[in-house]
Amino acid sequence: MMSLKRNSRFFSILIFLLGLILAIVYLRAPISREFIVDIGRSGLFGAMLVGALYSFAFTSSIATVIFSTAPYNVHPLIVAFFGGLGAAMYDLIIFTFVRAKTGSDFFEALKTKMHKRQKFASVFLSFVGVVILASPLPDELAAGILGFSKLSVKNFVFISFLANITGIFMILLISN
Repeated sequence: MMSLKRNSRFFSILIFLLGLILAIVYLRAPISREFIVDIGRSGLFGAMLVGALYSFAFTSSIATVIFSTAPYNVHPLIVAFFGGLGAAMYDLIIFTFVRAKTGSDFFEALKTKMHKRQKFASVFLSFVGVVILASPLPDELAAGILGFSKLSVKNFVFISFLANITGIFMILLISN
């Protein structure tokens, strides 16, 4: 059982690192500039698509690069709004999946520890989840942490949406 846990953690880290390597290779490829310009030209639909990529472990690095370099023709807050919408939709899928199936040993261990120290752990894990949602880090962990909490789906979507808007807007502000 222990080797399964280690393999699962190793696999998750490996996927994230492969995403970083893919982002670096992507930036070096000449076709990437054209694709980034096309995403910028596609407007709000492109921002929503990149927002969904922003939440996924394998593509979060690429989405961060696209948000920071695409030539959007609208205000950064509008781009962040639609990017946050795409990210929140993906996060909702993960959240409902974790809510339905919390069979992962990692999440079960967190859930057990959270019940022991209900008040502090709940607030702390919720804070960690929101920080992860706002950052370019993969949202699967945050959606998982928040997925077994007592947070309603409506509140999760609202929190995910605001956190992702904030994170994407910060990337857009820093890059401009």
